[in-house]
Amino acid sequence: MSSPQHVLRAAVLASVAAMGGCVFGMEADLPEIELTQSGLRFPAAPPLVTAGEAMVSARFITRTGRFELPAGAKTQVKSSHATLSSLSTGADLGFIRSVRVTVKGLGTGAPAIEPAEIARYERIPGAPAVGPVLTASAGVTSTLFEHWKAPQLQFTIELAGTLPDREWLGDLSVGFSGTIHY
Repeated sequence: MSSPQHVLRAAVLASVAAMGGCVFGMEADLPEIELTQSGLRFPAAPPLVTAGEAMVSARFITRTGRFELPAGAKTQVKSSHATLSSLSTGADLGFIRSVRVTVKGLGTGAPAIEPAEIARYERIPGAPAVGPVLTASAGVTSTLFEHWKAPQLQFTIELAGTLPDREWLGDLSVGFSGTIHY
């Protein structure tokens, strides 16, 4: 199965090749790719927090692969969705009040800029039970492609709420799509 970076690279290269030799501008939509990290470990609430809100985070790193765009090409990459799924049977993620997912390029050539926020969730007070799957809003992030140019991406998932007193596991899936202008 192709990795997300290979699918994105192939889509960009195919779009650029289709534009070769053109004297007019073109725009091409890049196909959506989905990145899933399974088995993320979320720590228990800190021991001094017995009743009330706490915040924890989990991180993972993935390779991006390297590719270059022709001079003058402009891109817009956006996250289309972010889904957090509990791996515990029958679990309800209703204890989560907020989620923030960021991405930052790492390694040689990584940009010296703040991480890009790619998804956010804020639970509405009194909302019905969430269940085992929580979907966070996602959208255009102006610096996402700059981070993607780095050899590795570090994803950070920050959770706040009335968190469990024991470690738990979850999967994070993030969808990305984009456009190239040349």
